[in-house]
Amino acid sequence: MVYLLYNLLLLLSVLFLIPYYLLRGLRFGKSRRGIRERLGFYSPEQIATIQSRRTIWIHAVSVGETRAAMPLIRQLHSQYPEFQILVTNVTETGHEVALKVKEIDLCLFFPFDFPSAVRKALNTVNPELIIIVETELWPNFIKLADQSDIPLALVNGRISDRSFPRYRFIRFLLKPILETFSVLCMQSQIDAERISVLGAPDRRVENTGNLKFDYELKNVSAEEIGQRKKHYRLPEAVTIYVAGSTHAGEEKQLLEAYRQISPQIKQKLILVLIPRRPERKRDVVVLLKELKFQYRLRSSLKERDSLLAAGEVLLVDTLGEVLDFYSIADLVF
Repeated sequence: MVYLLYNLLLLLSVLFLIPYYLLRGLRFGKSRRGIRERLGFYSPEQIATIQSRRTIWIHAVSVGETRAAMPLIRQLHSQYPEFQILVTNVTETGHEVALKVKEIDLCLFFPFDFPSAVRKALNTVNPELIIIVETELWPNFIKLADQSDIPLALVNGRISDRSFPRYRFIRFLLKPILETFSVLCMQSQIDAERISVLGAPDRRVENTGNLKFDYELKNVSAEEIGQRKKHYRLPEAVTIYVAGSTHAGEEKQLLEAYRQISPQIKQKLILVLIPRRPERKRDVVVLLKELKFQYRLRSSLKERDSLLAAGEVLLVDTLGEVLDFYSIADLVF
């Protein structure tokens, strides 16, 4: 009865989903490939790759989850070379990050949670194991994977203060979903306790900490820092202030504060602004123009360009370079 109600609501949502994805494709220039894969259809080349080896399927919805999963992906790739690593994403930005990771053998978009799309995807991939990063719980996907006898694992799970009351309200739906997991690895003891309250069997719940803390950062030499500054057209003799992974509203606060800095300090300072979602570039550019800032886009920088001047803003509208900028930062937000 629960799944019947869920699927009826899902069917109604199709009326809104199709126009949304069409408009999004027109606005952001997204390809139709993503929609095709989300319906469970893959190219002959993709199918050949999928079926060439045994597969571990890792689902990471967006950029943050993909980056958080990197230590696990590298460990699995090293420890189980006979398996290929398939990563699925929902967002275009998460997909672009996954494409750049050499340990990932294949990147696809996650299927819509329609039973037909999920069945197509599961039958094609036929994974030995499915790993879901954080708390991305799709009822049909999890139910059909369990019916296909595919082990399910949740890693880096979290239940925020805000979402916990909402999850408790739909515990009747979550409990049968959580009971299908072989193991649920949570970020903290509080998260572990909350997932148990929601219906996960206690014996399968583990407090394993946050995967992000397992991310291994490489030491960067002074020479490498100099090379990176040159690459990003940042002068040596200024203070680099990096505001990374910003959300809507935060950029305005940062820029207004930056504008109020005294000229004596600003002449030795450059702000590097990195929105969490690169597709928000247009909104941030509008804000920069409104506040009358001189700025440059990372995507437009070329090696022959002049260095940025103190007081300018570098707007990073690319993916996969956040750690580079943090490595050369003097101040971070």
